[in-house]
Amino acid sequence: MVLTLSSHAATSIPLEEYVDICDSIANLRDREQALATADALKALSNNKTFLVDFLNTEMKSIAGFQAGNDFKPPTFILHRGAGYAVRAVVWLPAAEADNPALFSYYETHDHNFDFLTCGYYGPGYRTRIYEYDHGRVAGYPGEPVDLRFIEETMLPEGKLMYYLASRDVHTQLPPDALSVSLNLILPRERQDRLTQYEFDATARTVQGSFADMRMRRTIFAALKHIGDDNSLDLVATIAGKHHDHRTRALAWDTLIAMAPGDRAALVEKAMDDPSRYVREVVRRGLR
Repeated sequence: MVLTLSSHAATSIPLEEYVDICDSIANLRDREQALATADALKALSNNKTFLVDFLNTEMKSIAGFQAGNDFKPPTFILHRGAGYAVRAVVWLPAAEADNPALFSYYETHDHNFDFLTCGYYGPGYRTRIYEYDHGRVAGYPGEPVDLRFIEETMLPEGKLMYYLASRDVHTQLPPDALSVSLNLILPRERQDRLTQYEFDATARTVQGSFADMRMRRTIFAALKHIGDDNSLDLVATIAGKHHDHRTRALAWDTLIAMAPGDRAALVEKAMDDPSRYVREVVRRGLR
């Protein structure tokens, strides 16, 4: 299960020193060796100027800002090393998060890599933590899964947590105010990576894989521009009947964009969806 770690590190270190410490570890993919870096990440989190200095430097070359960053937009890559990456993630409160999907809010999911995280700024996001046995899951949508609730907690400044690959599952909820976390990402070798899943925590079922959702987002984005009347009918059916709330949200957003003349009626129908996630995505898309 997720490990909550204790650190009494009171000093602060610059990013360069933290990177040197990570580079000095023989094998960060070894869990015990990775856990031994917790004090160093806490010391980095004590440095309240390094992140803004980093962003200021990055912005001096705005054309190349975060080039090669393949994480979601609120994520900033601070350093890529051999077998690890250091990143900062900005978490906006609900009132400022125009698209909850960008922040993975309300999406129950696992990761196929271990990671160490520390609260850096603000009250921190709230998270519901579960665990499951990846080896007992086939991965088809609607598959029942033994998703065991562990706790609901937050990631305030200085708190350290270590998530285990393909075992720990969490649902992240918006913080009360803007927050930032620092992460040490420890990807597995490609041949050892397992499928990442998203779950319905209420029904205790598999909703699909991360790859499924990336493909769906691409398809719906394309249909906004090149879809025809047949596409419109298919998207409407998905919006009304698909079992996955994130897919319904994508479909409603696409449908409203494809049929602007019916916008008011479509929005009214979308607001009847039982999922708060769907309603929030559609509502924020109207801004």
